[in-house]
Amino acid sequence: MRKPLSTRAHGMIDHTWLAAATALSARHDATSTARLLQRAAAVARTSSMMTNYENGTVRLLPVKAHLAVDVALCTVLIASPWILPESERRFAAIPVALGIIGLVASLLTKTRSPMEIDEELGFFGTRDPMATVDQDPDIVGHPHLRRHLE
Repeated sequence: MRKPLSTRAHGMIDHTWLAAATALSARHDATSTARLLQRAAAVARTSSMMTNYENGTVRLLPVKAHLAVDVALCTVLIASPWILPESERRFAAIPVALGIIGLVASLLTKTRSPMEIDEELGFFGTRDPMATVDQDPDIVGHPHLRRHLE
């Protein structure tokens, strides 16, 4: 199946989802629902920060692992009417809605980020063009050619 969402778009959806989950958890009088949303937001925030994609900061987790965490997390949110106490089930529509949104986004996202593709192709440096010039065998063999590129 062709996946229409890029990892960059998924990262933006992640941040919007996090803001919504955090804001909605603060509005609830239902303590169990609020705790569920806060913990889901914490897991999603950590996963997002550690993913090797455009919106990641630490970049340790492959995109496939991030998407697996998203699917597991959203499955728990969708199952929240059976997890939450009976007195708070009227609030379960919010975690279910967030779970469905996250699950759909995860299922429609490409499984490899541009960073992972670059690493696979052997490009480990920064996006600085001069860094790749220094690795060019012609430039290494003939250093006088480097002056024309600077």
